[in-house]
Amino acid sequence: MPKFKIKTCALVIQIIFWMILPFGLCAQETEDYETLKQKLAIEDKTALDSAYTKIQLANYLIYHDLDEATEYINEVLIDIEQGDIVLADTFYRHLLIKAWTYQGKQQYDEAISYLDQAMLIGKDNKSREGKLELLINKGALLLQTNDPSLDEFVDSQLLEVDTTKGRADYIMYTLLHQYKSKSFALSEDYESAIKTLLKVSDARFLDKIPNYRFGIRSALSRYTAFLGDKEMAVKQLQIALQDKLHKHQEKQIYYDLCQLNMSTDSLALGIKYLALFQTLTPHTRVDRRDFHYLSAAIKKQEANYALSLSHIDSALLLQDGIQNNQKMLDVILLKANLCEKMKNKKEMAACILMMDSLMNADISLATTINNTQISKAKLLNKFLQSDISYAKDFVAYDSLNAKLTKKKIDPDLVAALLDFENKEQRYQINQLAETNAKKDSMLGVQHKLMKYVLSSILVLSLIFGFIYYSNLQQKKKSEELAKFEIARANKEAAQKHQQAKKSAAEKDRLAALALAERKRLQEKQNELKKRVSQIEQSNQELESQLSSSKNRTDIITISTKTKVHKIKIDQLMFVSAENEGTRFYLKEKKFLILIPLKEVAKQLPKNHFVRIFRSTIVNIEFIQAVNSKYIVLENGEELVMSRTYKEEVKRRVG
Repeated sequence: MPKFKIKTCALVIQIIFWMILPFGLCAQETEDYETLKQKLAIEDKTALDSAYTKIQLANYLIYHDLDEATEYINEVLIDIEQGDIVLADTFYRHLLIKAWTYQGKQQYDEAISYLDQAMLIGKDNKSREGKLELLINKGALLLQTNDPSLDEFVDSQLLEVDTTKGRADYIMYTLLHQYKSKSFALSEDYESAIKTLLKVSDARFLDKIPNYRFGIRSALSRYTAFLGDKEMAVKQLQIALQDKLHKHQEKQIYYDLCQLNMSTDSLALGIKYLALFQTLTPHTRVDRRDFHYLSAAIKKQEANYALSLSHIDSALLLQDGIQNNQKMLDVILLKANLCEKMKNKKEMAACILMMDSLMNADISLATTINNTQISKAKLLNKFLQSDISYAKDFVAYDSLNAKLTKKKIDPDLVAALLDFENKEQRYQINQLAETNAKKDSMLGVQHKLMKYVLSSILVLSLIFGFIYYSNLQQKKKSEELAKFEIARANKEAAQKHQQAKKSAAEKDRLAALALAERKRLQEKQNELKKRVSQIEQSNQELESQLSSSKNRTDIITISTKTKVHKIKIDQLMFVSAENEGTRFYLKEKKFLILIPLKEVAKQLPKNHFVRIFRSTIVNIEFIQAVNSKYIVLENGEELVMSRTYKEEVKRRVG
């Protein structure tokens, strides 16, 4: 496949990719669907419990099966509309999930409608994560619909984002740069797009959000492909595959790799990646359309034009209801190319009309690549319709012959003259065509040479720019490290000075006490000796008690038959019964100890822990908020709370 075709297809894939990115803000751990259903099962099957479970399942299924996710969230929205359940504080999120299902199906009008409703209801939400979640989705839709206000939106939000506040801001900061780079790419400024991505590609927090590091790798792959570096484009995607990704992200990588390897010399790899794409089920309507499009392109390369045309027609049928004009244009261009190969004039003319209609309806399609391909298709169409010129010659001859006949001139003579003239004209036309072909060939060589030179200049500029940027970053890091060391030294000096002052004050106080005690000892020496001895003994006992109490407060000890576990209370968020043991959830890790929860509960300090469910005990210090049915921890994790313990939890949390 020609490079410009690869570029066009890759440009379309970006739009699909950016559509799915916002889903990651509320991403869950990838786990088996049935396991998740069992985990969310609640004994009291009230309407509220059922709605909560369906919402969690819909949120999970967005990454795996959009149709089933739509069914779950629709059931919840119907119950809310009928008044069976009321979830006013989180209702905006249900609408947001509904908007995601339409985004995944590339039905943007419906997605925008639900997002607008979600933003209206959630405008007073005090949660920073909730606000950023809505804004991220808004930016994605502005990008997908080619909204001219995207640049203004990105610039305004970059002023508000703060990467010191946690994961939500990490995601927001990363996506804003990706949106900005995509905006450059749409205007075919790929160098600026790459520079924008490089600003965030080495951020320290990127390891904490690997699904968004995938977005950067994927985008860099496409932009380097646009600049002609296929090897680098493939390498970026292969590196991205090493991260733990969602199913739809793996599909996207296999789609891109298939596109990059669809040329004749690597067609086998293209077929391999298409097979991997197809194995990741279930498939949405968009996935099925993409499969037929890739299959048609591969069959065209194999010169199996009939089967290729069948796949294209299937893709066009699936396109109905999908708002992606660029993808529609690519399918029509591929079909026009096939019609020219198969000498199908009627279908070729129909393709030209469809292209013109799309270009008139969507001005964002007027890119250099699209215009070049459309011009090529129209030129091929002219070659197919070349008999029209002969028809015009015949009409001219017939008209002239009629006039000559009217003047009683010998029609055979006129015919002979016209035939000679036509032969001469055809000879001149052939000579002109050969001359033009030579010129076109020369221009083609010059164009390729110029393209190679420009590509080399761009690549070299990118390399030197990256080196310069890396040096600046290194210098900046060195300056920051120096400032940090100075600040730390100043802080240590201040602490030492403060300690010295405290030590001098304590020394003066002890000297005064010693003087007073010395005077008293002169009056009642024997009695004071006894009292001093008692005080010293009491102090030792008190210090022992304080040390023991501190150990009990700071650390709990869990003993099994084979091992003793010491756990810091300020690291332990909560414990939960699991099978025949207890799973401990710390800030940085979690692990299972084969000891019943009731035995663990006896060793947990009552003033630090509270039971929220029969199988769950939570550290009060980590509770961020308490709702009617669940609690929210500082890290944003939500734990189900039983009605039995609700009042005690609220009393303890305050």
